[in-house]
Amino acid sequence: MATHTHQHDHDHEHGHYHPPHDSLPPSSYSDPGAESLNQALRSGFNVLRVLMIALLLAYAASGWFKINPNEQGLIVRFGKLRENAAADSQMPSRNVFGPGSHFSLPDPFDQKIRVSIASETFRDERFCFQIMPDNRGKSLESIMPQVEKLTPGVQGAMFSGDRNLSHAVFTLEYRVTNAEKFVRNVGEDVREDAQRLLRHFADDAVTRVAAGLQVERLLRQGKTDQADFALDVRRQINEMLAQFDAGLEVNKVTPDTIEPGMVRQAFLGVTRVQNEAKQAEAEARAERE
Repeated sequence: MATHTHQHDHDHEHGHYHPPHDSLPPSSYSDPGAESLNQALRSGFNVLRVLMIALLLAYAASGWFKINPNEQGLIVRFGKLRENAAADSQMPSRNVFGPGSHFSLPDPFDQKIRVSIASETFRDERFCFQIMPDNRGKSLESIMPQVEKLTPGVQGAMFSGDRNLSHAVFTLEYRVTNAEKFVRNVGEDVREDAQRLLRHFADDAVTRVAAGLQVERLLRQGKTDQADFALDVRRQINEMLAQFDAGLEVNKVTPDTIEPGMVRQAFLGVTRVQNEAKQAEAEARAERE
C-alpha cells in the first residue's frame, strides 16, 4: 500500500505583504512646503486682484475733465464734439464746456481739449526795419538805421495814400471768444495758431487802411489821427476774423510809427512849421477877439 505524504506548508506565503495597520499614512496628510506655496499664491492673487480693481477705478476717474478759469473746454468722442447738456447762455455754443469738472470717458475714448480765453499779445514787425533781438524794447528812434533806400523783404514799411513811406510796429491784444470755432477753423494752440492767422490778417488790414490815409495820419505826431488809424485797423481785422469764423477777437491795436531815417528830419521840420503856423493863427485870432 502506497503511502502519500502531503507537505502542507501552508504558511500563506504567496508574495503578499501586509504591513502593520499602525504604519499606514493618515488620510489627512499634507506636505507643509506645498501648503506654504499655496498660501503664498493665494495671497499674491488677492494683492493682484486689489491692484487691478484700484487701477480700474483710477482709469475710470481719469475721465473727469477739469476746466480752469479763463478756459473753455471741448470733448471729442469718436471724432465728434460732445454736446454740453448743462450749457447756458454764457457759453458761446452747446459744445463748449465752462470752468469746473465735467465727466467724460477716459482716453482714448474721449479727447479733452482746453483752450485759453485769457487775453494774449502779439507783436507784428512786418512793417518795420529789421529789429535785432537785443534792440527789442528800445524806442524806434534810437535803433532806426540811416539808409538811403529800403531793401524789400528785409526792411518793411507802410505805403500811405500820398505815396510816402513810414515804419511801424503793431502790438495786438486778442483773445479766443469761441473755443469750438477756434479749434474747428484755426487750431488748438492759442499762441502759435492764432498768431499765424493774425499776422496774415493784420498785414492785410494795415495795407488797406494805410493806403487810404496821408502819411501824417499814420505817424505818432498826430495822436487823434493815429488813434483813428489804429481803430480802423482793429475793425478791419475783426471783420476778417468774423468772416473766417475764427472764434477770435482783437481787443486793441497799438501802433508805434516813425518816418524813414533819411527823411525823418524833413518830416520833423514840416511838422514843426505846421505847428508853429497853427500856434500863430491861434494867437492872431485871440488878439483879434
